[in-house]
Amino acid sequence: MEIYQLYNLVASFFETLFETLSAANPGFTGGFSSYGAWLGTSLAIAGGLWAALFVLQGFGLYYMAKRQGLPKRHLAFIPFASTLYMSKIAGQCTFFGRKMKYAGVYALIAQSLCALVCGMMIASQMYLYIGCVENMHIVKDVQLIGEQEVVVGMRVYWTDLVGFEKVINVFYVYGSSILSIFELAYEVLMLVVVIALLRKYAPKNYFPLSILALFVPLSRYIMVFALKKRPAIDYEAYMRRRRADYIHQQQQYYNQFGNPYANQGGQYNPNAQGNLNPQNNQTPPPSDPFEEFSSGASNAGEQSSGGNGNAPQSGDGNNEEFFN
Repeated sequence: MEIYQLYNLVASFFETLFETLSAANPGFTGGFSSYGAWLGTSLAIAGGLWAALFVLQGFGLYYMAKRQGLPKRHLAFIPFASTLYMSKIAGQCTFFGRKMKYAGVYALIAQSLCALVCGMMIASQMYLYIGCVENMHIVKDVQLIGEQEVVVGMRVYWTDLVGFEKVINVFYVYGSSILSIFELAYEVLMLVVVIALLRKYAPKNYFPLSILALFVPLSRYIMVFALKKRPAIDYEAYMRRRRADYIHQQQQYYNQFGNPYANQGGQYNPNAQGNLNPQNNQTPPPSDPFEEFSSGASNAGEQSSGGNGNAPQSGDGNNEEFFN
């Protein structure tokens, strides 16, 4: 879950800072009884960052739902419920070409399991670092640099634990493996919902944005906020319109400059009107409407329908922004 990822990132920063101070001062112990403050501060910072991102996503979902005329828009600001509400805004979700009717429900279940395991991991870590300080042992990884030994890492172990303390330590050691399974399911299901949302609000660039959301899950909070004022588009109708525009442009091109294979029984006729000859000073053929997946995005056929689900109209000729 995202908040746990932020928590680990902040906690790792403080741990690296502690190791740096220990390397600079070999006699520095840090007072392991203060690890409670270290973990509490890390959790507070991570929670604040996640709350700010969640509010941004909430505003994005709220305005998307408002433009679609959906009720209960306050659900966009409620944790867990916002996941289900996002899938409602996204509409039909697909997984490897197959429709998923309850993708939002599955994502909500996976998210709930991740939150449960994350909470247990944080609680067990705090219990060990605060309540079992006397059983804590530190092993320093020392590296010889020149003629001086420098501490480059530290490992923490707990020994002589009994009863409930031992159970907590076992869960803390193996809990990360359990969490990784639930996180994988959650990220895949959320990606399915996010792809459906991006197809609806950024059909032109949904693929690179989906890749970004896959490798940087926190980026989807900002994406949803950035797309809040975009009209909803029927992706299938959008693609049909673009294919029709491309075929129409090809027909216009060959009608204007002639078909080099015409009246020759399928054989190439170099003397046909409009043959691609540099001396003819001909204009190039129409651009590929799918060229945004390679280079040089085309603007043909990308005017949206205003969120009513109709096919977008073509030929507005304006420069489009990246989130389009």
